[in-house]
This record gives sequence, structure tokens and C-alpha cells, in this order.
Amino acid sequence: MARKKISFLILFLSLNTFLSFSQKTDKQKTVLSKFSISTQGLFLSPHLQDGNIKTPGYEIESNSYIQGFNVELNYNFNQYFLLGFGTGIEKLTQPAMKYYPVYLKAMGNFFDRYNSCYIKFNFGTHLGEIDKTGFVFRSGIGYKVPIIKKVTSYFEFTYFYQNISKTYTNSGRIDNYYNLEGVGITIGIELN
Repeated sequence: MARKKISFLILFLSLNTFLSFSQKTDKQKTVLSKFSISTQGLFLSPHLQDGNIKTPGYEIESNSYIQGFNVELNYNFNQYFLLGFGTGIEKLTQPAMKYYPVYLKAMGNFFDRYNSCYIKFNFGTHLGEIDKTGFVFRSGIGYKVPIIKKVTSYFEFTYFYQNISKTYTNSGRIDNYYNLEGVGITIGIELN
């Protein structure tokens, strides 16, 4: 009888120790689970600035578009709201220029963190092969859906406004300031 009590006591203490260690691990995982990493590809189409192209090859034209790849580090405050920091590389095709956006992101989910409609806002600047930094604003509405555990994909309709200062030799332009405004799509993956 004493052996059964001792065996039961050892089993009870072992399980209690195991459960207390697993609780500490869960708390550590909870802190880490608030962070996520997003990668996204985007295809944006700026509106024509005006119908009168003054310097062909150096204006926003009908064949102008922006394509890019961005990476974001996010912190999820709860299942409905997150803030993030992002950067990447983007290229405007006409006139040709490459730049690196750097921005802060605020995003709200309508339902939950993994399977939900969302609205997003990005505010920042860009660096790179340009004369001066400019302003970047993007807003989007989209939907994200889980692919596998802790991985979601998302599709977003994006509105953007940004200004870029870039000088081209022999362009004939009076100024070197471009206002870009338009719409596009963003497709991405988020690792939670």
C-alpha cells in the first residue's frame, strides 16, 4: 500500500512539474505569437496626370505601372488590430525609376486575425534612386484566409498616393516632381 502511495505521489509531482513547465512555454509562445511577418507583391496603376504628354518617355503614361515586393514586421495587439513596419523595393515603369518604400502600417480586422476582411493604411516615405524623399500613402481593403496552420494568404484592393522627385538628364521637363495616384492589387502571405 505504501508503494502505491509513493508511486502515485511521484507520478503526481512529475505531472505537476511537466504542466508547470508547459505553462511557462505557452506564455512565452503567447508573447512571440503577437508578432507576424508579411510578404507581398503589388501591382499598381497610376492615373494619367493629364491628357497632354509634354515630354514623352518622362511622364506618367497609359503604359505606366508600379510593381514591387515588400516585407513587413507586425505586432498584433489583439485579433482585431495590428501595427507594423514595412520596407521593400518597387519600380515605376514609365518613367523608369526604382525606389525603396519605408512605412508604418495600421490594420484592422473585422472578424479575427486569421480569416477576415480587413482595412489597412500605410504612411511613410521612399528612398533610393530619387532626388529627395517623398510621401507614401496607401490604403486597402482585402480578405485573408488561412492556408495552413499559422500561415494566411491575402488579396487586397489598394488605393495609393505618393510623390517622387527625380531628375532625368535631357528630359525637357520643367520640374522633376511626380505625383502618383491610382489603384491596384496586392497579394501576400503572412506568417503568424
